[in-house]
Amino acid sequence: MTTGEARSDDAAKLLGELLSLVPADLHHEFGEVFYSGVTAFEQRSPMYLLGFNPGGDPAKAAVDHYTIGYDLNLARTAARYDWSGFEDDWRDFGPGAVAFQRRVRHLIATCKIGSPRWVPASNLIFIRSARMETLEADRTKSLLRECWAVHAKAISTLDIRVIVCFGQATGQWVRSQVGVVDEAIDTFIETNQRRWRSATHVGHGGIQVVTLTHPSVADWTNPITDPTGLVVRALERTRRE
Repeated sequence: MTTGEARSDDAAKLLGELLSLVPADLHHEFGEVFYSGVTAFEQRSPMYLLGFNPGGDPAKAAVDHYTIGYDLNLARTAARYDWSGFEDDWRDFGPGAVAFQRRVRHLIATCKIGSPRWVPASNLIFIRSARMETLEADRTKSLLRECWAVHAKAISTLDIRVIVCFGQATGQWVRSQVGVVDEAIDTFIETNQRRWRSATHVGHGGIQVVTLTHPSVADWTNPITDPTGLVVRALERTRRE
C-alpha cells in the first residue's frame, strides 16, 4: 500500500467515525452533514468552514431524498470521495452556479488553497430550515449540543487552527465553545452604507474564530464587501506559530 492510499484509507475511516456521531434520531430529518468528501479529511486542514444550518424549505424536498440519513449514505459512496458542495452539482443547479458557491470559492482562491474539495465544511446544525429563525429555540439549543460532538472531533483530529463561521449566530456559538474571552484581534467593516462587520477572535489553545458576513447575503467577490482578507491573515498567523 502506498503512502497516498494509506492516507486515503485513514481519511475515509475518520469521515466514517464523524458520520457515526450524528444522532440516529436525526436521520429521518431533512438536512445535510458535510459539504466536502474524503479528500478534505486526508491531512491537517488549514481551516474548517461552518454555517448555521442548511437552508431551503424542507417541505419542498422529495420524501426519500435529502434526509440526513440519505446524505450520510451518499457521503460513504465513491461519488462523494473527491467532492465539494461549493464546486460540484448542488441539487437542481449546475456545478458551482449558485452565488453562495461562487463566494465560498472566492474565499478558497483568496487563501491560495487549490480547491474547496480540500477544506472540510459543514453546519452547526444538520437539520434544514427555510430560515434559521424558523427553528424552535429550545430544539435549536439541543441540536447545537448534539451536533457539536461531530465538529469537536473534526477540529481536534484535523488540528484545525482557523474556524471560519458564516454569519454572526454561527460565530457567537463557536466562540462560546472554544473559550473566546477577549475582544477581536482583527476586523473588517464594509465600506458601504450598511457597514456590516466581520471579526477574528482567539480562543483556548490559539484557535482563531473568524466570523464573516454570510455569503448568502454579502457579496464576497465585491471589494467593498469582501471580508476574506481576515481569513488570509488568520492563516498567516498559524504559519508563524
